[in-house]
Amino acid sequence: MIMRRLEMSVTAMRQRGRHSRPVTMTTLSSRFSNGLCKLLMTFFIRHCDEEIESKGDRVHEATLLRATFYILSKQADTAMEDLTRLIEEETASVSIRVNALIKRASLFIQQCKDPSKDPELSFADFEKAVTLDPDNADIYHHRGQVNLLIDATNKAIVDFTKAVTLQPNFAVAYIQKLYTDYRAASTMGKFRFKDSNNS
Repeated sequence: MIMRRLEMSVTAMRQRGRHSRPVTMTTLSSRFSNGLCKLLMTFFIRHCDEEIESKGDRVHEATLLRATFYILSKQADTAMEDLTRLIEEETASVSIRVNALIKRASLFIQQCKDPSKDPELSFADFEKAVTLDPDNADIYHHRGQVNLLIDATNKAIVDFTKAVTLQPNFAVAYIQKLYTDYRAASTMGKFRFKDSNNS
């Protein structure tokens, strides 16, 4: 019910000419400071709340969507609660639980509450996701991003390679893999240059 309402609302806004370009998560996130985006976030969260409270047939999707909007609106603790509830909900589909694990794993790093423990919590969630769906390219892509952030370049290369192997048309993963390959090669070149100067 909520998904249909959201689709109808976005379509109606486009038809009225309020948005000259598509309404996407990126558009909403990049323009969040705009009053309209704040209003849209509130609108989407309210409709998600309605679906969750009605215990409709798409309650898990609504909870995941609400968590995503909480993340975008910088309400990380509230998002974490929704994601944790979904992960622990055995009746939720594997794809919903894996998506929640990926988001929570990334959120641990973004929040940076405990730099020594956050990567450990993040990688534990990625491992749970791999156990549930080992052929999901998104898991390896996001884990590669975290590895890149903590300067585990070789592990990032392995993850990005796995992501593009599983999903050959995954353009973003290819771009990040190429960037990571470049970064690794550039680092190796610096070491070689230093070594040759020290001889």
